[in-house]
Amino acid sequence: DHPLEQVIGNPSQSVRTRRQLELDAEMCMFALNVSRTELKNIKEAMADSAWIESMQEELHQFDRLDVWELVDRPLCANVINLKWL
Repeated sequence: DHPLEQVIGNPSQSVRTRRQLELDAEMCMFALNVSRTELKNIKEAMADSAWIESMQEELHQFDRLDVWELVDRPLCANVINLKWL
């Protein structure tokens, strides 16, 4: 048993197998979303509302599951190093 706020989806809806989903319209929508072309750069990503929504949902999940903590960046320190290849 899990707290209701940790349940993803509608808890009152019955569980469906992959085979059942193949016959469902949701499977069609899933295939359409998965087959989208991959974005090439940050400019394309920031212009795509679906991408922004997906990233916001990912960040929300990190926060909800308490898997990270934002902290201040140390002075005079790069948090992420870059190396051009």
